[in-house]
Order: sequence, then C-alpha cells, then structure tokens
Amino acid sequence: MERKLNKSESEDSEVVKDYLAAVRSVLLEDGTPPLDLPGIRIYETAEVIQASLQACLDKKGAVATPERFQNIQQTE
Repeated sequence: MERKLNKSESEDSEVVKDYLAAVRSVLLEDGTPPLDLPGIRIYETAEVIQASLQACLDKKGAVATPERFQNIQQTE
C-alpha cells in the first residue's frame, strides 16, 4: 500500500500517508508504567484517529462498507 502511495502525489494520497504515519506511531507507542500505561494511550489515540478518518469519509460523502472498514474499537 505504501509503495503505491509513494508513487502518487495527489492530495488524497498525502492524507492517507499522514494517517498511515499516525497509525504507525500508535503501534510503536510505549509508556512508563504504572502511571503512563501504553495500552490506554494507544486506545485513546486510536479513537482520535478513527474519528478523524470517519470525519474525512463523511466530508467526502464516502460510504464505508463493513467489508472495507473495520472498526478499530471492539465494543461488542
């Protein structure tokens, strides 16, 4: 996915690159227990990324189908 994005210079691909960088930084998150637990910070950051991505999809009028969009928070 990143290789394809690196070849493209469209505005949309730049936005996707930023989201990929945000997700990558979340995956590499570590904290200093016991007061700064990485799992809690990762969850909170993932929520912010998800909300931002959904806002972008809503703004473009895109419809996220269940097959293509997996909720990163498991609430059930």
